[in-house]
Amino acid sequence: MGGERVTESWLGNFWRGSRYKAQEHEKATIGILSFEVVSLMSKVVKLWHCLSDVEILRLREEMARSVGIRKLVSEDDRYIMSLVLDEIIDNFVYVARAVVRLARRCADPVYHQIRSFFDDPMNNYIKWFGWEYKWKKMDRRVKKMERFIAVTLQLTQEQEALAELQQTVRRMKANPMSHHVKLFEFQQKAMWQIQVVRNLRELSPWNRTYDYTVRLLARSLFTILEKMMHAFGGDQDKFELEEIHPTCFSKGHSLSALMQSSVHPSAYSLDPFYLSLRPDKDIPNKKAHRIHHRQSSSLRERHKPMKQSHYIGPFKGCINVETDSPLIDSYCRTEMVESMRATSVFGDDVRTMDYKDMKRLLVSNRIYSKLASFYAKCGCLITPPHTLGHAALAVHYANVIVLIEELASSPHSITLDMREDLYHMLPASIRTALRARLRLHSMSLALMVHDGAIVEKWGMTVAQMLEWLAPLAHNTIKWQSERSFEKQNRNSGANVLLVQTLYVADQPKTEEAIVELL
Repeated sequence: MGGERVTESWLGNFWRGSRYKAQEHEKATIGILSFEVVSLMSKVVKLWHCLSDVEILRLREEMARSVGIRKLVSEDDRYIMSLVLDEIIDNFVYVARAVVRLARRCADPVYHQIRSFFDDPMNNYIKWFGWEYKWKKMDRRVKKMERFIAVTLQLTQEQEALAELQQTVRRMKANPMSHHVKLFEFQQKAMWQIQVVRNLRELSPWNRTYDYTVRLLARSLFTILEKMMHAFGGDQDKFELEEIHPTCFSKGHSLSALMQSSVHPSAYSLDPFYLSLRPDKDIPNKKAHRIHHRQSSSLRERHKPMKQSHYIGPFKGCINVETDSPLIDSYCRTEMVESMRATSVFGDDVRTMDYKDMKRLLVSNRIYSKLASFYAKCGCLITPPHTLGHAALAVHYANVIVLIEELASSPHSITLDMREDLYHMLPASIRTALRARLRLHSMSLALMVHDGAIVEKWGMTVAQMLEWLAPLAHNTIKWQSERSFEKQNRNSGANVLLVQTLYVADQPKTEEAIVELL
């Protein structure tokens, strides 16, 4: 989406114009919905922080060191990071849906069209290009949202205090035996409290308009989407790129110019809507301006023979209007490439730009396709079929592992009732496997229990297994509690990710580990 190249002056003029047109109708404020808005802001803040370079690096290192993830989830780093991306997009879609609902109440009709992007981001992203903040400005917006969150939390507390004071005043008025001086004091306290609540509402989203709130949240979402592409760009399989690279590119025919229209649509987009919003003066430096001018002139010369085709979506292939088939037209490709070569814009760096642009192209399409899929499915995060999450056993198995950990920490205090409770918690599959294991080793076990060295070795083995298995169990319980309905509107998001829990753990491997512990 190229947020680093966006000029704030154009955006400011565009939004100011929209606000002035709708200023007569822009009187409706968020009001009581400010608490819901703050919940969305907290999720936006959490998403932005978790996509920082430091956090992504920390997460990758933690995944690489986690024995439990390697044993029960996968040893493939790309698969693990794809699960992380899925959860981030799931949280993103949750906020996006709420923003779309709020946008329906905006006075400015431009916000009513936000849903079109989330319905089909591949084909509609060009119309919303430039709405993302620069990253430094996004940091300032995050701090503003954090202030909104803190003020709204204080507002909640002050409103509760006001409700108690008002109830006390009503009770004292209803009691004829109440002292008039005390009644007057409580009335004064209630009046002061009302003023405190009013002041806090002025500082919170309570008195902000729908247009202001949706603009802040929507631009933040577009910025997070850009950050997502940056954070997960390194996970694109190099084999995929090499698989496409030789067929699409050669030393004589580069598609870098064609792909550049997806990376920086300002230079190549033929969309009338987009051209009207991106004047040449927005190009940041003279050299880029000259390049842009030459490329635009060349494109205008070549545009007439291509009027049967349109550039649609991040792949920017020529789409035949009559058939709607996403094929790259040979004439369109050759003519555009030759025109770009004639301008000598790219020079000796053409081959390096090919790989970079194609990599970004595949990453953006990957994220856009996931976003569209999750949005169409109401943000439903589906775990793979072989996992505990798919079998709805993750929390149950986590409780079993936590109980085993408690028993292992104090083996001398284990009673018969504790053993019975643990056995009844086991699913039928684990019971069957455990009985078969005990029958196989029944004779040797009877002799080994009296050998102190073997018992000590067993204890060390159990402790070593629990070192990597117990954290996944505790994270599962924590992950579940953080997503409970009561806490959903108060937390900014999970402190643990789904990949750090038993939800995505392989069911046969987890059951085998539990049997080994028992």
